[in-house]
Amino acid sequence: MTESFVKVALVTEVANGHGMKVFVNNKSVALFRVDDRFFATQNTCPHLGASLHCGKIEGAKLTCPDHDWTFSLETGRMPMNPDCSLLLYDVEVRGDEVWVSRLARLS
Repeated sequence: MTESFVKVALVTEVANGHGMKVFVNNKSVALFRVDDRFFATQNTCPHLGASLHCGKIEGAKLTCPDHDWTFSLETGRMPMNPDCSLLLYDVEVRGDEVWVSRLARLS
């Protein structure tokens, strides 16, 4: 049986309030840390394709670095346009390791 999660980082490698690019099944995924919570989303903004791991984090909100589109890290939804959302990945912390699900989901 194939593991449904893949190890992508150590907890200490992900700075609080920041994102980093990781790869899951050869796909670029944005991994974020907000205090002791971790979130993972698609790494491409649906607007114009900016790399979301470079975005600004305020609480559980992510702002695209290029055009200021804002998304909830908890739901993947854009508050100004609920029909626009990001793919999310489940995240597990196992000891000092961060694991991300192999399959994305919509909120």
